Amino acid sequence: MSSSIPEPLKTPPAGSWTTYKRLLTYVKPFWLAFSLAVLGNVLYAAASTGMAAAMEYVITAIENPTSQNRVLLTGLIVGVFALRGLGTFFSQYFISYVGRNVINALRNDVFDRMMTLPSRYFDENAAGRLVSKLTFNVEQVAEAATNAITITLREGLTIVGLLGFMIYTNWKLTLVFLTVGPVIGFVVSYASKRFRKISKRIQGSMGDITHVATESISGYRVVRTFGGADYERDRFRQVSARNLKQSLKMASTQAISVPVIQVLVAIAIAALVWTMLAPEIRGEMTTGQLIAFITAATTMAKPIRQVTSIHSKIQKGVAAAYDVFETMDEQPEKDGGTHAPGRVEGHIEFDQVSFRYRDQLDNVLDEISIDLPAGQSVALVGRSGSGKSTLVSLLPRFYDYTGGDIRVDGHSLMGFSLEALRAQ
Repeated sequence: MSSSIPEPLKTPPAGSWTTYKRLLTYVKPFWLAFSLAVLGNVLYAAASTGMAAAMEYVITAIENPTSQNRVLLTGLIVGVFALRGLGTFFSQYFISYVGRNVINALRNDVFDRMMTLPSRYFDENAAGRLVSKLTFNVEQVAEAATNAITITLREGLTIVGLLGFMIYTNWKLTLVFLTVGPVIGFVVSYASKRFRKISKRIQGSMGDITHVATESISGYRVVRTFGGADYERDRFRQVSARNLKQSLKMASTQAISVPVIQVLVAIAIAALVWTMLAPEIRGEMTTGQLIAFITAATTMAKPIRQVTSIHSKIQKGVAAAYDVFETMDEQPEKDGGTHAPGRVEGHIEFDQVSFRYRDQLDNVLDEISIDLPAGQSVALVGRSGSGKSTLVSLLPRFYDYTGGDIRVDGHSLMGFSLEALRAQ
């Protein structure tokens, strides 16, 4: 068993658009469902904007309670909420359909690539961490590909619709409301960078937890035989504490950024109310228009909060996608051979074979020569770490020897295709 806790994964580059753009290429095969989700978000945003705009007619109907106004107002209320419900269904169901299919495709691609990677990659990456890539990390990508897109589109379009209505109603008052925009943008930008940085650390710590737990559980006999239970408990507590620390940092950043943005929006609304009392700004606006305008401004607070809070999920997904794509970009093991016999006789020759692991200066095997006739049984004897397993691992080319040659029935191993060689 490993005696140390793996180091945290390296931090991804600051730019996340390239990674996110690559993730979105998985959406292309499901463009129709994605388009229906976008349509649902447009309907939802239109309904939300309509609810604010309808306030003018509500005031008019209250001031003039005619039979026609009563019918129009009740029909308007039902219609707006029905439209909003339809938009919610389309956006949530179809984006979930796209998201789960994207995750399925991504998970299959990662697993397929793992099946072609050289032994070196598995030596350098703990099994628990690789499993974590396929489970925890990919699910983080799901958040960025489903909920994050849904909320960003739905609430973003709602903001655009409400803002358009406000500009149409009174552009001067709208400018007052927009003065806090750059400050909100700065807060969101800072929080996004911090979310992405912490998310990468959380994924590394989750990989450590899976790694330590897998080792301890699968090797429980060895742990108990050698009295290592306390040692394993300490190891697990360390990685779990690291995960707790990073998760709390993520929670604190989100808990601070959301109310700060809410306060900024509240300040903008307060400035709006104060300014609209000035006759030169209010202009010819009726009471109904003023109520509708304030309703639009206050309604915008929720989608702004939603859009800014969703940045944590997007940054988690980007960090997870970066880690997943890093595995997918690993080079598969080299397979340049073409020799593919049906069955070999089994005459094996080790001719001055040398081998050293990558980044090591000294050879693990140094000019080993053995002639093994077909059908003969041979025992390799030596102390632990002397190279017995490594020597055998060279036969199926789990590792490529760095000196000399190995021949089977007179053919160099390098000339065999890997599939044909390992089929023997």
